[in-house]
Order: sequence, then C-alpha cells, then structure tokens
Amino acid sequence: MFLSSPIFKESALAKYAGRSLLPKKRFFKEILPFASKNHVSQLKEKPEGEMCMKELQYLFSCLKKWEFDDLNCTAQHDKYTRCVKEN
Repeated sequence: MFLSSPIFKESALAKYAGRSLLPKKRFFKEILPFASKNHVSQLKEKPEGEMCMKELQYLFSCLKKWEFDDLNCTAQHDKYTRCVKEN
C-alpha cells in the first residue's frame, strides 16, 4: 500500500519547488525615527501665495466690471504690481 500526502503530488511539487512551504518573514526597518521633535519649525509667517490676494481680487473685480478693459483699472493694477515688488 502506497500512502502519499497532497504535498508530494506533481502539481504541489511544481508549485513549491525550491521554496519554503512556510511564509516569508519580513522584518521592519526603521529608516526615520518615530519620535517627534520638541519644537515646530516655522520658516515664514504667511505662505507666499496669500501675500497679494486682496489686491489681485480687487484687480479682477475691476476687470470684470469693465469687461476686461484694463484702461479703467490702472489704479488696482498699480497697487497689485507694487505689492508683488515689495514681496
């Protein structure tokens, strides 16, 4: 009488040929430390995108009012360009 388990069948041998039957063990590698610092770094008080937003909104509202004719909105345009040059 010949006894064989399913592991020794041809399909099972081809499936696990040269590999372990147990799952691979993966170990965690800590690249950066998980602990946070005791202080928060602030490079700038305001983000750069919000520096001249009011002036830009006034300019666009004026342009919309005058149907994008920039001759009537020179004051708003000057204020916006001054703000951009300062920042």
